[in-house]
Amino acid sequence: MSKNLITRPGLSLELVVAKIQKMMDSGSEVSHDEKLIDRVGNKRQYDIVIRGQFGGRSVLGIIECKDHKSRNGPNTVEAFAKKTENLGANLRLIVS
Repeated sequence: MSKNLITRPGLSLELVVAKIQKMMDSGSEVSHDEKLIDRVGNKRQYDIVIRGQFGGRSVLGIIECKDHKSRNGPNTVEAFAKKTENLGANLRLIVS
C-alpha cells in the first residue's frame, strides 16, 4: 500500500470493519471502497459492499464507516439513507 492510502482519514477503520465482516461470513464476498450504480443511474462510492446469499436469495449489504472525533448525528444517518435509497441494499449499516 502506498503511504498516501495509509494516511487517508478513516481508512484503517474501513479495513478493520471489512476484515471483521469477512471473518463473520466467509461465504460472502466483501469488497472495500467500491463504486456502484443505483437504479436511477447515480454512481457512488461505498466503504464496504457485501454480496451473499440468505435463504437462497441474493443479499446486498452496505457498510459506511465514520471515523470522527465528534458524535455523528441524525444528518449523517439521513445522508446515508439517501445515498443508499435507490441501491436496493438489504442491509445498511453505519459503523462509527
